[in-house]
Amino acid sequence: MRLERWGILMVVLLCATGCGRLGFEIMAVDTDDDPGSDGDADGDGDGDGDADGDSDSDADVDGDTDTDSDADSDADSDADSDTDSDADSDADSDTDGDTDTQPQGVLFEDGFEDGLGNWGLLQVVGNAEAARTSTFAHTGTYSLYARTSAGEAAAFIDAEIPAVSQGDLYTRAYFYIASDHVTDTYTILSLFADVGNQPGIRIGFYDNGPLGIEVTFSGVQMNGGFSVPQGEWICAELHVLVHETNGSLDLSINSSTTLTVTGLNTLPGDGYDSFAVGIPSTGDSQSDAHAYVDDVVVSTLPIGCD
Repeated sequence: MRLERWGILMVVLLCATGCGRLGFEIMAVDTDDDPGSDGDADGDGDGDGDADGDSDSDADVDGDTDTDSDADSDADSDADSDTDSDADSDADSDTDGDTDTQPQGVLFEDGFEDGLGNWGLLQVVGNAEAARTSTFAHTGTYSLYARTSAGEAAAFIDAEIPAVSQGDLYTRAYFYIASDHVTDTYTILSLFADVGNQPGIRIGFYDNGPLGIEVTFSGVQMNGGFSVPQGEWICAELHVLVHETNGSLDLSINSSTTLTVTGLNTLPGDGYDSFAVGIPSTGDSQSDAHAYVDDVVVSTLPIGCD
């Protein structure tokens, strides 16, 4: 506004020499620092804020256009950024989630770390005990502990799986049996049909022999040719080729096949739909039995040991 004041001074000085003669007209010049305080933003004196004098207020078009353009640009940029970020995040999350929590072929998997919510009921028969414990664990902190007293008894936990009536079925678990423990006659894993109401296949110790297999509905019972190490965790995997006449069984201990049976009926009822681990059964000659179980997996594909 200093220039406007100097303009007035110049006009006054000129008028001192004769404004009328020179034809000058003195006009009021707004020296207010706020050009909008008198309601006339454009300074043309008409109060319409319209610099071009046509009263359509299009003098602000450029300003509005720039503002809208910036806003649109920011909005587009934010939207694109958010969309891309969300899409990438969702895609990564979904991919990782599917890979980690649902491996191909797996029907059941649990290591007792998050309680027993994935299982059915803890079951005991006679003087027995079954519980989640932190005394021993193959991985993590927890495992299942099963104990039975002398004579016929049971201590186990079961779970259901989608029924398998043909093809391959693999069951793997880690077991710990104390070094001073007598393994006379008791089972450590059973596959069932009809949700446990119809026994299927068992793996266990029979008549002081090494770990073997019993097919309860076919009357087949065979011991393996490998004595199970005691006082350490062992990995036992049972493979069943489910077929009514031409089925087969393979038992592996620590990734080594110890027993194979072929050409038999391995299809009970409508197929296998449940299983149990711990000590599902004992013989009347068995003294006190103890076992720890961990890292149980049931799958339609080979599992293997860690």
